[in-house]
Amino acid sequence: KGLGRRDAIDKTEKIDAFLEDTAGLDMTMCTFGITVIVPHEKTDRIKVSSQIKKIASDSMEMLLYSENRNALKTFFYSLPGCGHMHSDLRVSWMEVMACMTHIESFKNGNRQGVQFVDLFGKPFLFDFWDEANVYLKARNGQLYAPTGEGKSFLTNLLLDQTFNLGDFIFIIDVDGSYKRTTELNGGDYFDSKDLKSFAFNPFKQGYNRDGRWIVQKNSDGNDEGEDDVKHVEFITTLVLSLWFREGEKVPGPVKALLKDSVGMYYKYLNENPSVDVNFDSYYHFMKDEFSGVLKEKEIGRNSFDLEEFLIMCKDFIKGGGYDYLLNAEESISIENRWICFDLVGIKDLPDIQAAVTILIINLFQKKLDSLKGRRIRFFMDEAVDFIGSPIFGEYIAGLYRKIRKRNGQVFIITQSIDFVLETDEMVKASIMGNSHIKILLDHSSVSGAIPKLQQHLALSDAETDLLRNMKVDKSKPFRLAFIKFGSMPGFLVRNEVSGKTFAAYNTDAHRVAEINEIKNRTGSLPAAIETYVENDNKKSKRNGDDK
Repeated sequence: KGLGRRDAIDKTEKIDAFLEDTAGLDMTMCTFGITVIVPHEKTDRIKVSSQIKKIASDSMEMLLYSENRNALKTFFYSLPGCGHMHSDLRVSWMEVMACMTHIESFKNGNRQGVQFVDLFGKPFLFDFWDEANVYLKARNGQLYAPTGEGKSFLTNLLLDQTFNLGDFIFIIDVDGSYKRTTELNGGDYFDSKDLKSFAFNPFKQGYNRDGRWIVQKNSDGNDEGEDDVKHVEFITTLVLSLWFREGEKVPGPVKALLKDSVGMYYKYLNENPSVDVNFDSYYHFMKDEFSGVLKEKEIGRNSFDLEEFLIMCKDFIKGGGYDYLLNAEESISIENRWICFDLVGIKDLPDIQAAVTILIINLFQKKLDSLKGRRIRFFMDEAVDFIGSPIFGEYIAGLYRKIRKRNGQVFIITQSIDFVLETDEMVKASIMGNSHIKILLDHSSVSGAIPKLQQHLALSDAETDLLRNMKVDKSKPFRLAFIKFGSMPGFLVRNEVSGKTFAAYNTDAHRVAEINEIKNRTGSLPAAIETYVENDNKKSKRNGDDK
């Protein structure tokens, strides 16, 4: 008893001395215990791994010892909320010890949101919208992942769950990654492999309530309102995308004169109501009417090369190679709550890439306007190349300004941040400056990627350490994802789902082909997925793999 009392007094005196020595450091004292768990199926490997951990702790001037008899009790004491029962705690500063445990933690969930799994395997709901703007000033986001790391899989999870929460979903894809999820949710899927189904008529969007076509806003105040000005800007950007190719700089006078021509075209329509409204009539207006305006104002080819315009845009008038694109009676209808455009059919057609992309973005903006505050998410997967041209600069900047006011979200998804950094300066600034959600998957296979991500995404050193600890054995049924949600500190989650959901989201070519083959026999995608999972489980049992 005397010896025990002496030990207690010594311990108290040491704690008092510790507090006295550190009183002026403005740090918070805490008691702590660190448990390092070394799991392995083979006992001899546990011993080797434990020895490695001890060597590492020695280099940090920390004492680490093996716990054998009370391992279960120690694990329980280490769980959040159970630390007060731990019998072997030490005293230190909270600011120091927090650095030792930033990777391992439970995640508090929300009442509603997207379901993830924390690092201990516990599911939780995460509010991916932040209605009260507690953490986000802008709800837009970026998702970066090298090829094969599960980028499309995670995006399928986000879209599928937010759709089931009532959100509107609008997708631009370049690889068919969302075809099955679109079908399962009863969405509309527009496949660019059938190019002639991509039939638009953006010129007809200019009709106003008075039964007149819009006019361009000008200095004398003769205009039909803000929406008309935006429409003129859209048509101007669209025509520039037909005229100029990717990377070409558009001279200021050309854009200004082209904008004037759009306004004049609609005035011409008001004076000539029998004229069909489409790109074909605009082209002939430029050739027959606007040419006279240029001549009258003595504007030469150096300022506006009309002949070049007519040559470059000839394919888009009636009888041209792409005459279906801009001369339809009506544009594509997008009444569904889930819309997906697959642009794989145009990725090798640079003549129309920019035009088709801007037409689809315009459809999204029209949908955004019609929803009057309801939540809509716009995800662009591997399509950033299509909007990287200087032609898109002002238009993309306007999109980001508009979506913030209209309760929407834009997400850019690509394999590398380099694809965004290489876009036009205004496009890059719009994406990087207005995207407060960052989702990153494992970048360990890409040399020099993590320092670049830290630099351009404003990640802290602790968050960068999380990125370096994302490697997961490929045999595991999950991948890790890093999420930086506005001002909330970055954290890791497991992207772990059920067998059926895994089959639905997976984009592996072999699995997709097998599910499609079963679907052709059964006539039902849900039945095909269920059959595939049952067959897969049977194979696993035969191979002795207890899943």
